[in-house]
Amino acid sequence: MINNTPIVIFAYSFPHRKTFDFISLMSSRGFSNLLVIGAPKVELNIESSQSSNALNIDDSFNVKILCSSLKIAFLECPHNDLEKISTARASIGAEIAIISGARILGAGVINLFSKGVVNFHPGKIPETSGLDSYFYSIKSDSPMGVTVHLIDERVDAGKLIFFEKLPVGHSDTFDSLKNTLYLTQLRALIRYLIFFFDEDHDYKDIDRPK
Repeated sequence: MINNTPIVIFAYSFPHRKTFDFISLMSSRGFSNLLVIGAPKVELNIESSQSSNALNIDDSFNVKILCSSLKIAFLECPHNDLEKISTARASIGAEIAIISGARILGAGVINLFSKGVVNFHPGKIPETSGLDSYFYSIKSDSPMGVTVHLIDERVDAGKLIFFEKLPVGHSDTFDSLKNTLYLTQLRALIRYLIFFFDEDHDYKDIDRPK
């Protein structure tokens, strides 16, 4: 079934597994009016453990080639370029955006979307935050899963849509859980598209600790 609702996907322009899989999933479920805004690669001054849960792997997850093959509009620009993003959003009339990979979005960019910007955070918010949320979940004995939320200008905050829980078994290992947590993000995206995308809800505020 075709869904012509215009949607912006905030993503990365370099090969990136989560971006590749999000675009593929949405396209396979009939979302045909997509605009991918891919941020170029930036060298980050972080330790090696703080790598993306999306697992950057190799050119098999080439986002530009995928968009070209699916005839999906693609714009490469930094995610703080308000003018370019505003023009691109207006070109398709998108009122909502989904994050598959992004730098921190400023209030000006977020406010361009009247129905909000949806993020899929691999951890429970506000208990876990940042790129190492998987390890914080273990350290704080926080429930494993994915927080689906509408973002605001604060980091890992906003309004809670739902929490997709990841059950943990006795046979699970650190590596198996990390992979299953990634797959849970894809399951959360499907759940969001089926049950929440076209619905208006009174979402609960996420209270960030001071």
